[in-house]
Amino acid sequence: MLVDGSGSYTARTFVIPYLLQKGITHLDAIVCTHEHWDHIDGLTALLKDGRFTVDKAYDNGFPMAQNLHVANSRERASIHAYLTQLNERHIKREIVKAGDAINVGRDSASQKDATTFVLSPNTALTASLKKRVKDVKGEENHAVINEDSLVLRIGYGRTHFLLAGDTSLPGSKYADAAMLRDPVQRAHLSADVLKLGHHGFNTPDDAFYRVVRPRYVLITFGPELPTSKPHCEGLGKGAQNLSYFKGKLWSTCDKGTIIVTSDGTPNGIHVKNVGSNVPKECCCHCVHAHAPR
Repeated sequence: MLVDGSGSYTARTFVIPYLLQKGITHLDAIVCTHEHWDHIDGLTALLKDGRFTVDKAYDNGFPMAQNLHVANSRERASIHAYLTQLNERHIKREIVKAGDAINVGRDSASQKDATTFVLSPNTALTASLKKRVKDVKGEENHAVINEDSLVLRIGYGRTHFLLAGDTSLPGSKYADAAMLRDPVQRAHLSADVLKLGHHGFNTPDDAFYRVVRPRYVLITFGPELPTSKPHCEGLGKGAQNLSYFKGKLWSTCDKGTIIVTSDGTPNGIHVKNVGSNVPKECCCHCVHAHAPR
């Protein structure tokens, strides 16, 4: 299962070569957490590549894109290109929300199942975000789309991974608050490995992390995302929250490609980086200094 594909350049430069290097040409599933180009375009590039077969595609239905003043022309083009590829390749598409499961991942060697549950968005969250976009324009629209990202919890044996998409709307934390309020979702938030939402930018408050209690925290950032000069003053709440992860934090900004493996036991999780393929124009400060979409 491949969750998001980054932008098309990063997909062609890193994602596709990595899969081929591992001998992976068939994917049981691809998952698009939301419709921003730096998540969806790479999946389109992979489908266009022609060397991969895919059984099924999952997404949130891209509900915010139905509001034309929310999705700009680039996002509409990205969605159209992606859905066109699914249609041309006869790949079944399934729209999922909180409470659904993605049934992929039987390990034939250990006979263990990898289970994937969708924790967000729920129907109420999407409805509140749709209501909000009627009154906002510009950059905040992109934040609303981020907040409607699919949030996935992958379980393997006694280990769990939480993939937070691009959630964490500045100033409101819709998705995180909704997951904390719901007793069922809250009970499923704890994870050994947390992939931070929205590339580590403007992360939510410590209440969320105290429930998740991650042992390892990952930040993903790529060369296609907007960067800015590394100015450290006033990094604000995001930087303060990142200090919560002292000794746990792994960023693609300074580590390059990061690989996490698990044998299903709490002591069997291993994190490593493979070489320094960090783009020259990407610095660790840019994760906090600029709000990538």
